[in-house]
Amino acid sequence: MAIYSIFGQAAPTGITLDAGTEPVNLATGFYVVGVAGWRARGARVWVPAGAVVSPTGHKAYLWSGKDMATATLLATADFASFGANKWNEVEFSTTYALTASSYYWVSVYFPDGGFGAKSSVFSGSVQAPGGTPLYGAADSEMVPGNAAFAYGSAGARTVIKANAAGWYGVDVIVDDGTGGASEAYISSVAITDSVNAYRSGGAATVIATGTAKDVLNVTDTDVKTFNLDGDARRTVRRSMWEDRINLSSMQYVDSTYGPDFTSAEPNEFGVEFMVQAPVTIIGSRIYKHPEAAGTIPVTLWSPAGAALATATMNWSADAGGWREILFPSPVAVSPDTRYVMSYFAANGKWCQNVWVYNDMNYYEWPFFVERYLETSTGKSGASRVGGLITSEHVYPTGVLPHNYYVDPIAQWVESEAGPGPNYFDQFPNGGSSFEIPMAVFYPDPPWLEDYASIGVNTACGVPINVPGYRESILASGMDIFASSDDGVATQETVLADPAISARVKGYFLWDEPDMVHNGGTPDQLWTRLSNIRHVDSSRPIVLNLGQWPAQSISYQWWPVGAKVDDVTPMWYGYGEIPDVISCDWYNITKPRLGIWTMPKQVQKMRQLSHGRIPVWAYVETCPIETSNPSPEQMKRAVWAAFIAGATGIVFFDHRFDELWHGRGQDFASSLHDPPMRAAVQEICAQAQSLAGAIKASPLQLVINVASTNTTAGPMGGTYGVPIQQTSRRYGPYTFVFTQSIRPGTTTGTFTVPDAAGKTITVLGESRTLTANGSGTFSDTFSSDYEYHLYRYTT
Repeated sequence: MAIYSIFGQAAPTGITLDAGTEPVNLATGFYVVGVAGWRARGARVWVPAGAVVSPTGHKAYLWSGKDMATATLLATADFASFGANKWNEVEFSTTYALTASSYYWVSVYFPDGGFGAKSSVFSGSVQAPGGTPLYGAADSEMVPGNAAFAYGSAGARTVIKANAAGWYGVDVIVDDGTGGASEAYISSVAITDSVNAYRSGGAATVIATGTAKDVLNVTDTDVKTFNLDGDARRTVRRSMWEDRINLSSMQYVDSTYGPDFTSAEPNEFGVEFMVQAPVTIIGSRIYKHPEAAGTIPVTLWSPAGAALATATMNWSADAGGWREILFPSPVAVSPDTRYVMSYFAANGKWCQNVWVYNDMNYYEWPFFVERYLETSTGKSGASRVGGLITSEHVYPTGVLPHNYYVDPIAQWVESEAGPGPNYFDQFPNGGSSFEIPMAVFYPDPPWLEDYASIGVNTACGVPINVPGYRESILASGMDIFASSDDGVATQETVLADPAISARVKGYFLWDEPDMVHNGGTPDQLWTRLSNIRHVDSSRPIVLNLGQWPAQSISYQWWPVGAKVDDVTPMWYGYGEIPDVISCDWYNITKPRLGIWTMPKQVQKMRQLSHGRIPVWAYVETCPIETSNPSPEQMKRAVWAAFIAGATGIVFFDHRFDELWHGRGQDFASSLHDPPMRAAVQEICAQAQSLAGAIKASPLQLVINVASTNTTAGPMGGTYGVPIQQTSRRYGPYTFVFTQSIRPGTTTGTFTVPDAAGKTITVLGESRTLTANGSGTFSDTFSSDYEYHLYRYTT
């Protein structure tokens, strides 16, 4: 059995990307001449490079008849996946016999445009390669013409004539039903050689050679060239302490107490640690005493004290601070195994902070340091020192609760794309009706319409059975994530009320189970989730955590007798449960914190859920704990979340009287504060206008970021004003979103090779920049947490 197509296996030339984004059906007419036994078995379509298409939702149709208006539908099929710069192929569940000299159509439905077009293809009939009896019909042979199209829903009849005998890349797959040589239709048979590749850093091009073998044992070899972009994988590296503002405490607290610079005899200093996932250790950071000097060996030791990797630094007196050293080769380490990282302070100058690892276990994914324990059988956990004063680099056997600023660096590979822009398609009745959910938490009925009028399109935690909500929900047109902890049959209400059912897009499982006043174990949450899905499994479930997991505080407010060892596993248990996860840390108004912690919050939620589900971020729009966020701070917190990977925002708008004395309670605070109201309306509109880029898979186009502000920080050493950034592609544009992510001002310099020589528009600021021939450009961040949103033509 030989397999054929009209346009052959090679990539077509001259087919260009159409700018349309509307749902559309596109068709090609065809026939076979003078043969019997040929059968239509599938459809395929070429999508040109640069197209932005949904990976799912595309459908194929087979029709018989010359006139599409009266053609008979024979078969349909769903494409399993879809992408650009390739033939996308699907087979019908049954093959269909083709009558010689009869006319047929094959059509493909594009839910969001992104197709290609080429003119003058069907001025005459187009014979398939190799002199076969398969033809694409001439434009004049079909009605309304070949090719044809129709905007609208899936499977619509393509009754509009294309101009200039055009072709939209749609092709048919047929077989001759007899056997014999194949036209090298490699993608329809099994590849015996496969290539797996992932990208670290910038985009990459991979050339792969594979051997194909069909059912008759006919072989052919195909060479494919493909690009790795944001759908590929990325290499991640992280150390234990790099995200901490303060090195003398386990918590996020203000303190000017940094490393204690200590002088004595030469000795060995290190830390005992475990990892929570299979990773590699690539080296370490060490905080250097300003007077430390000499040859400094650093070693990763096995539990038995064997050296697994060693590297050496040569130090001399200087300003001190963090020093990084990498091993010649990464070392694979296993979870729940104790390792030691240590260095030899050759001239007896080292840094320490006492009693850091004494009160609780230390978790910073993927690291775990067990707290210092002293029992009748000995000491364990925490940091390591030489058993006695040593004169050489040795495995340290002494145990103390101090921090010696030895910071192992882990590296692993993870998916960059996360849940993807079409994540909610899996829920028949759920997800968001809007490109980006811009929500408000637990609003009262009188305010829903007013929130909707300024672009707040979603309400979370709504007790829909409470009197007054139904009318307000329907009048507002908002999406609702209905509360499931109000003690009534929420799901039954949704299913029994078609009008409410159309507005309820999911269920709000629990609020702050990590907090003792509303504490719940993962088992309790699983039980509640199971009860919801037993009644309604067609909508996603949101779980909102409190501040403790994001701050890595594992004990505060927990009941007497709670074990700190149990808390972090409980957090990861929470992360396995929902379809969307969020966290209400209240970064702007909480004392001791700031917008710089928003990326930490989003990243922690991604860690707890292993990057498999969307993360929504809470942003306060009202006074909390005597601190009042400004409209500009609110907008900068929103962008801090988006840049870090959040795909939804929940505004916390409850002003409590006891926390803002003299102002009175107000559960719709932003609506009654004109500047904040205007800012919320502005940020909601901006989020929707950039929704495609916000939801797109993050890329790694920025290969270097430099900040001029390296001001000394309270931890000792420098951190200044670092800059967070992400790059995305959507439609014809590439976006680079940036933000200074500590208080202060700085100038950032970005190197984006993809932008070399291009004009860069700074969105919302009425100005442009130009990248040089290496793709480097600079910009000023003139106030706390300022963000700049860059766009250039891809």
